[in-house]
Amino acid sequence: MNMIKQINITLIGAPGSGKGTYGSLLAKRLHANFVSVGDLLRDHVQRNTSIGKEAREAQRRGELVNDSVVIQAIRDYLESRTIDPPDPFIIDGFPRTLDQATWISPISTTRKEQDNNHCCPEAMRVSYAVSLQVPDTICQKKALGRRICSLCNKTNINVCDIHEDGYRMPPMLPQNCPFPSCNEQNWKQRNDDTPEIVLRRMQHFRSTMDPLLSYYENQRRLIKFYPLNGVDDLPVLEKLVRETIEFGQTSL
Repeated sequence: MNMIKQINITLIGAPGSGKGTYGSLLAKRLHANFVSVGDLLRDHVQRNTSIGKEAREAQRRGELVNDSVVIQAIRDYLESRTIDPPDPFIIDGFPRTLDQATWISPISTTRKEQDNNHCCPEAMRVSYAVSLQVPDTICQKKALGRRICSLCNKTNINVCDIHEDGYRMPPMLPQNCPFPSCNEQNWKQRNDDTPEIVLRRMQHFRSTMDPLLSYYENQRRLIKFYPLNGVDDLPVLEKLVRETIEFGQTSL
């Protein structure tokens, strides 16, 4: 099945809620591009660009990267797409603040606002937000369970096994890895997945979440998803998204 319309979607959730996992899997089902803002910024860090230098410093402090820096990274990436019209995308990690939301999901815009970068070009706009409803205690455990394989560079590994509060999320381990020795001995944590930094990011997310979710909910553009069975509930998410896009808005 193809994406019903040329509509872009964002995933909003606390650190460890599974935005990257659900976003990448949902994008495949909807034949959309998946954009991870975290991956974009890490690429800039590796290339030591001006964006990467600012991102590295924010990462060291356990803080979010400045809005203007993130917006520039996203704009550069989206404008680099050569397909016309561009394929729809699902984005993880943006927006994280109300200012970012009004830029990428403006309620109404004028040509002057676009020219002054007060809102993004029409092809880049996000129409719907999916809110991942996962308790903070589970998100913290999942964030600390994330691993990256030093052999195959897989980033969607999670060793945490959740069975609490009605949520059942088994570990996510590599499948069909070309390296026979791809095991926990070669898996490493991200540098910013320490208990202190995860807690700081969680607190920051909670302090900015309410106005962000209200912005989309007031426009009937918010889809709430409870992944009680982890990735096994992906068909539920796909159905929610397809029905919402088909009927044009969510119910209040």
